[in-house]
Amino acid sequence: MKTPSGHYEGYQEPVALEIHYLRDIKGSALVTQTVKEWDSLGLSPETYEPYLKPLESLLPDVKKGDSLTFIVLPGGSNTFYYNGQTLGGLDDPTFGQHFLNIWLSPNTSRPELRAQLLGSDACETLAC
Repeated sequence: MKTPSGHYEGYQEPVALEIHYLRDIKGSALVTQTVKEWDSLGLSPETYEPYLKPLESLLPDVKKGDSLTFIVLPGGSNTFYYNGQTLGGLDDPTFGQHFLNIWLSPNTSRPELRAQLLGSDACETLAC
């Protein structure tokens, strides 16, 4: 997680999230898991359904050692990068926050990962 200040203080733009994959995952499985996470966070299907086709087109099959980077600029424009190569983004200024909430929301399904992304050594300090 990268922010201009170096600290995450709630959703802010610009922001970048880089994920390094430890195993092979199909792009379709990334989209399926994204939907599960949004459902878990209580995001309505009416909100995320317009994102699904573009995500299916953007997200590649990843291999162990690959990276996906997601950058959101001021105003909500966003771009995905796969191993440094531009994939594109979604033309919706609210998508970035919805996507980043999967990892950064206090209600994430992976509080330990959230704590790591936010630079906390102790999960308890972030109410994990």
